[in-house]
Amino acid sequence: MPQLDHVTYFTQFFWLTVFFLSFYVILVKSLLPRVATILKLRKKLMDTQVNESQNEEVSKEVSAYDRIVMNSLQQSKALLTGTSESTQNWSNETYRQIQQGPFASSQELYLQAVGQMIAKKHILKSLLEESK
Repeated sequence: MPQLDHVTYFTQFFWLTVFFLSFYVILVKSLLPRVATILKLRKKLMDTQVNESQNEEVSKEVSAYDRIVMNSLQQSKALLTGTSESTQNWSNETYRQIQQGPFASSQELYLQAVGQMIAKKHILKSLLEESK
């Protein structure tokens, strides 16, 4: 067999090395840089597309969130305003009913008693200040 012949073994090894090294140099110097450049460009392109799509998605989500928040704030404001108005109306109506209803005399006596207590407090305070 010629592959195992000791006379041609060195020449076979030599040509194998020459072809391997030449193929290696061609790959390293020309083909691999082109492939690397293409891969880098592809990666940059994909990154920009992903970022743009994410930015669009984020902006859509943020705008949807803002709309939801604004709607909920407007509804809350309307409900609070309505509740405040109804509470004020109820309070005024209840006060009017107390003033005109069966508790009118009790309300009058209560207000007189509170007025007398306040008057006594001011009189005592003024007397104490004069005595000092």
